[in-house]
Amino acid sequence: MFYSKLIIVLLCKFVPGKISAQDYYTGAVVEYEPLDSDELASPVEVMAYNIDKCNDFIEEASNVGVDIIVFPEYGVTGVKLSEEEDRERAKLFMVTGEVGRNYCEKERKNMVNQTDQEILSMVSCSAKEHSMYVVINMGEMVPCEADCQHDDMVSLYNTNFVFDRDGTLIAKYWKQNLFHEPVFEVPTEHTFTYFETDFGVTFGTFICFDALWEESFSLLQKYPNITDIVYPTAWVDELPYMLAPQEQTGWAVGMGVNFLASGYHGPGIGALGSGIYSPSGPLNYTYEEEGGSQLVIAKIPKLGRKLERQYDQNTKKTTVNKNTMRTQKHPDIETTPETKTLSMRSHPIIYEDISIYSHSVMSKGQPSDTTVCYNETFCCHASYSMTDMLPTISYHLLAYRGERGLAQDTYWMDIELCGLVLCEGDSCVIEPLEGQDQEVFQYLQLSATYSTSFVIPSILDWSGRLPDWDKIEYSTVTGKEEGVEVVLALEETALFSAAMYGMVVG
Repeated sequence: MFYSKLIIVLLCKFVPGKISAQDYYTGAVVEYEPLDSDELASPVEVMAYNIDKCNDFIEEASNVGVDIIVFPEYGVTGVKLSEEEDRERAKLFMVTGEVGRNYCEKERKNMVNQTDQEILSMVSCSAKEHSMYVVINMGEMVPCEADCQHDDMVSLYNTNFVFDRDGTLIAKYWKQNLFHEPVFEVPTEHTFTYFETDFGVTFGTFICFDALWEESFSLLQKYPNITDIVYPTAWVDELPYMLAPQEQTGWAVGMGVNFLASGYHGPGIGALGSGIYSPSGPLNYTYEEEGGSQLVIAKIPKLGRKLERQYDQNTKKTTVNKNTMRTQKHPDIETTPETKTLSMRSHPIIYEDISIYSHSVMSKGQPSDTTVCYNETFCCHASYSMTDMLPTISYHLLAYRGERGLAQDTYWMDIELCGLVLCEGDSCVIEPLEGQDQEVFQYLQLSATYSTSFVIPSILDWSGRLPDWDKIEYSTVTGKEEGVEVVLALEETALFSAAMYGMVVG
């Protein structure tokens, strides 16, 4: 596990007042529903078709001055590639990229005679033509020099490729934590990936399931100059705490970074949701079953470590100040998130097994304090007041420390959780509710002491929307012998679920 014995304080503070061009950059993510790997005659046709569509989004984004654009995991090949059993056919979907190469240079284009070079050239030239950083996800085939898993002496990796404004491939990242992706291999040695930009922001990158594991949190510790994350994903929804918008918002707020999440649009497999988030909450996002492919754009505040963050060597406290750039308007860009119903009546959703967690029913209709402990080793405290309008509705306060299974217990991770969930009758395994009748928390404060500093908040309102983050405060205090104190407070919110989700790593 990772927590410092020193007490270090970090205040996330955005400077109010008029916003200048130097204070922000313009970012875009694409929620994309690609043509899948079996829908055209050849792999190169599938990839070229999808990249043509990506190039359309790049051109559209360039019209409003986007600096960087992110495309989803499996956005070039389709997600069926992840389970391709014919390895020789799978290799036809792979490219091999060399960092430092510009695949759009004339002499380079004249050498193109392989699928990988053709595909990389298409992306490279689009980035160059529109003077934009492009983050795109594809499979990569890499020669294997030792400990090869296959007789063909190559390794296949799920890979992020990053191109700069000139079309040069400046970085790539191999996914470390695969999620039911037998076509790919896990790198024998993890490589942290970050890149710097000409607009003064340093980005880290990882992919989908990586977000829940040690390497991605450690990236920020190893490279503290990273302030922003680019995140291609094909996330599969899980209630009550891990719908895509919850996970994406939680990573931004919990880790104090800007988070650019580009999601695969595939409601039929439970995959949807993309957005751009700051340490104060969502700047702009989408989560619509019927939305299809769409471009999400936002002005993103620069989180310069020296200018916007204050350090003290004696304490560490992270708080969220609501005076952020999400209230600032750009003449051509809508950056304030709309009130969007997270409709989930049609697409499949996994449910976390909360039956093994300690439960305590919360009181309604009066100010109350409730504490629940799991095996006397981890306790969750709630101070709150909520209405008492609906007799069939209750809220359970939850506490848990230990292993939990994911994907039908295929993967296991250690967590610490302090949270609550809405229950109807005898069941807490329900979907967010519809209708105007609601129970409202006039105020709520959740608090717990964690053994890990990798804690992300997760909040969903009554009807399945992200809540109004202007009504929420989230803080951590680290460096104490007993652990990391985490507090989540909100007011005047009708909740479906709320939690502080800790990932115990190491």
